Amino acid sequence: MARKLKSEKYRYGNYDKYYNDRNIDRWVDPRMQVLDKSWFEGRSVIDIGSNDGTLTILIACNFNPTSIAGIEIDHHLINRAVENCVYIEKIRSQLVQNVDQIEALLEFSGFPMSFRQYLKIPNHVQSLQPLLGLKDHIATTGAFPNNISFKNSSILDTDLECETVLCLSTIKWIHLNWGDSGVKDLFSYVYKMLPDGGLFVFEPQDWKSYKKAKVKSALLCQNFDQILFRPEEFGGFLEALGFVCVKVVRPNGQKENFNREIFVYRK
Repeated sequence: MARKLKSEKYRYGNYDKYYNDRNIDRWVDPRMQVLDKSWFEGRSVIDIGSNDGTLTILIACNFNPTSIAGIEIDHHLINRAVENCVYIEKIRSQLVQNVDQIEALLEFSGFPMSFRQYLKIPNHVQSLQPLLGLKDHIATTGAFPNNISFKNSSILDTDLECETVLCLSTIKWIHLNWGDSGVKDLFSYVYKMLPDGGLFVFEPQDWKSYKKAKVKSALLCQNFDQILFRPEEFGGFLEALGFVCVKVVRPNGQKENFNREIFVYRK
């Protein structure tokens, strides 16, 4: 009996709760601990497959690129990314405007609740409690939100230039939807769009995960059966184009989806 196909809603990996399901804390992404600020700071950046913009926003806030454009094929996720930008900008504003109150809350955070109640901390200060978990993850200085944008498009249909290309948790979906030629076209396109010294920060997904994902649609099943260009061959193809692998890092996430190796290639 043929395996029943799941809904095609997420055939591009465009999960609408991707970060909620994979991050223990909504705005604490373990990949930020291994991404080097120097790969982004003062550089123009493109994030391929930006989903709801969570990681794109964290990079824009904390690594201060001159510009970062999130490219996402699902327009619903683009809308959510814009909403997330507005939310984080409001958080930044509150962090700046309420520095003293937040510092006071941090001082007393280790004390028993009864002691904090005894101090009768005003309600307007207590209401800032949710900001404490974000204080160390959302920088309050820098160009954000003026350095971030989102575009509803396939990367191959864009005409953008940049100095760093980010492609995380995405390549499998390109592979399953557009086959071997789609991945090779993407790699070649990224190489051409980058200047000498440009960086390609890339996270391949293992073959086992392809097998789980192919049931999203009949097309994915068909393409899966025709794939000859396996993930372990990606590095050789990129090097043949002219890329050099300069770094490999691995996040220490509590969810396996964010524990994959991330490769940094330089043109």
